[in-house]
Parts: sequence; structure tokens; C-alpha cells
Amino acid sequence: MLVYWFVQERLLELEQKDQENQMMKQYLNKLCEEEAEKIVRKRQDQTVLREELNTYNAEILRRKELAKEQEKIIEQHVIQFQEEKAVSSRFVQCVNFCLRGLVAMDADVVMLGPR
Repeated sequence: MLVYWFVQERLLELEQKDQENQMMKQYLNKLCEEEAEKIVRKRQDQTVLREELNTYNAEILRRKELAKEQEKIIEQHVIQFQEEKAVSSRFVQCVNFCLRGLVAMDADVVMLGPR
């Protein structure tokens, strides 16, 4: 009878150990699944962030191109202004020259007097 009792105890111990092992296996499987889900979420987040980064980079490049174009337009306006200023300056010089000539002619007329 004593042997039977020891065998029963041993079987209970083994069964308990088996149950503990099964619980541990389930716990570890659950941890693995959770870790796999974390990895999937992290990759999805990285994909979203990469797409956002690409969008921001494209916007930065677009703004740089726009700034270059605006700079070229400003340079063209400066050149046009300088050319117009030079033409205007030459025109003023010509007008002044002509006016000096007219004044000199009037002075000659005044010197000669009426005839």
C-alpha cells in the first residue's frame, strides 16, 4: 500500500509539473505573440514616419526650387531696373545737354539783339 501511495504522489507531482510546464509554455507563447505584434506595429509606425519624412523632404526641395526661381526673377528685375536707370540717366543727360544748348542759343540771340 505504501508503494502505491508513493507512486500516486509521484504521478501527482509529475502531473502538477506538466501543468506548470504547459502554463509556462502558454505564457511564453503569449509573450512571443505580444512581441511579434510590437514588431509589426513598430514597422508600421516606421513606414508611416518614413512616408511623412519623404513628404517633408519633397516639400523642402519644392520650396528650395521656388526660392531659386524667385531669386532669378528678382535678379532679372534688378537688371531691368539698372538698365532702365541707365537709359533714364542718359535721357536726362541728353535733355540737359539740349537745354544748355538752347540756353546758349538764347544767349546768342539776346546778344545779337533784335534786327
